[in-house]
Amino acid sequence: MLKNELNNIKPTEMVEKITEFIKVVIYPLFIYLSLDAETTVILIILMILDSVFGAIKSVRLGRKFKRRLFFWGIMNKFIFIIIPIVLALCGKALKYDFSLAVDLLIKILIVSEVYSILGNVYSIKNKKEVEKLDAISRIIQALRTFMYKYINKGLNTLEENGGCKINKDESDN
Repeated sequence: MLKNELNNIKPTEMVEKITEFIKVVIYPLFIYLSLDAETTVILIILMILDSVFGAIKSVRLGRKFKRRLFFWGIMNKFIFIIIPIVLALCGKALKYDFSLAVDLLIKILIVSEVYSILGNVYSIKNKKEVEKLDAISRIIQALRTFMYKYINKGLNTLEENGGCKINKDESDN
């Protein structure tokens, strides 16, 4: 069912839905988390440009353009925006200032998009595929490693301090 809906959606409708999602969900979240909206808008523009150039590259390299694949490519890119939001929410919940890490992460995403756009332009011009760097997967893995260490550190501190002991008398009540 979803596949049929994606095949029938017009590009203008897709852009409208994405724009609405950004206005209603993403932008208010960035305001709430005190994140730089201008940098985020630049990132979103670059993501859209990269998707367009990726589609042009595919056609130039002799592949058939598929609207559904293009749509999922754009959705996949917008999932990346969730990473800095989740990191900022984590910092806010823990009462830590992760703003430097979030800002750095957004800037790395911007550089990654520019890198991808340049690769697409090269492929369009020279009619050959270029090797890509999967920066996003490396970012996700690095963040997971950091969080894993943070969780372990907290658990070790709990264990060293005797954990959460309950007196036998209190547990009988």
